[in-house]
Amino acid sequence: MNTAGLILAAGQSSRMHKHKALLPWANSTIIEWEIKCLKSAGISDIFVVLGYNAKNIIKLIANLDVNVIINENWITGRSSSIAKAMIEIIKVTELKKISHLLIQNVDQPLNNEVIIQLNLFIKENNLKNKIEVLQPIYKEKITHPVVIHKSVFKNLLRVEDYKLGLKEVIQDLKRTTIAINSPLLALNINTKQDYQNAQKILKD
Repeated sequence: MNTAGLILAAGQSSRMHKHKALLPWANSTIIEWEIKCLKSAGISDIFVVLGYNAKNIIKLIANLDVNVIINENWITGRSSSIAKAMIEIIKVTELKKISHLLIQNVDQPLNNEVIIQLNLFIKENNLKNKIEVLQPIYKEKITHPVVIHKSVFKNLLRVEDYKLGLKEVIQDLKRTTIAINSPLLALNINTKQDYQNAQKILKD
């Protein structure tokens, strides 16, 4: 079994007025942090969807051994990035023996401990009862990221047909949840205030 990672980082970050992927984060940038966390958690196949400001980000992560996917239609929203990524990921699923895919938004940074718990849960439970969708729960609320099984990868090709995107695609699939006690799971960095609050959580 092999869980791959998908980081969605194609947007313009208009509310932040600065590209979120490039924000300073723990002596690095958010996107570098997320890539390194996935790698340190044992996820080696990592796909990054870029769009706005792609050239600068590519230079930044050039030595991190990730698969870059360019979404020329990034302005249409996250759904187009997911659909674009899934076309490429499906092509290499069997070659790379990918069984699951962890989908992470660049503005919702995690740490390797959360990713390790999700990956370990899959390894321990998937053979008993195939996990189509896995999501963590923090303070009784289902949060990010979403982990999906390869058997439903093609479902995500339809994501642009849904008004709200990924949420609607996975709602009819078999969902499994795992309680994880990490305040990082509640992060959603959209504004400068969100960013400041997130940095405090990271330091704590």
